[in-house]
Amino acid sequence: MSAVLVGADGAAVCLHAAAAFVIAIFVIVHVYMTTTGKSVFHYVKTMITGYDCVELTEAEEAYIRETQSVSMIE
Repeated sequence: MSAVLVGADGAAVCLHAAAAFVIAIFVIVHVYMTTTGKSVFHYVKTMITGYDCVELTEAEEAYIRETQSVSMIE
């Protein structure tokens, strides 16, 4: 016996395969994006520790000091 895509069953199979493909691409792209930091595991370490050191320009530092919107670690 061979499987035949007919009616609602065929649509469900196609929809399921398309959804699986989209999820697989989503995972592949996001795993790749985690490796695009300063080092391979830079973003992974940042996600786990919740801490990242960001270099600011003088204008950005002045704005933060003026508004006191973020605590600055020196």
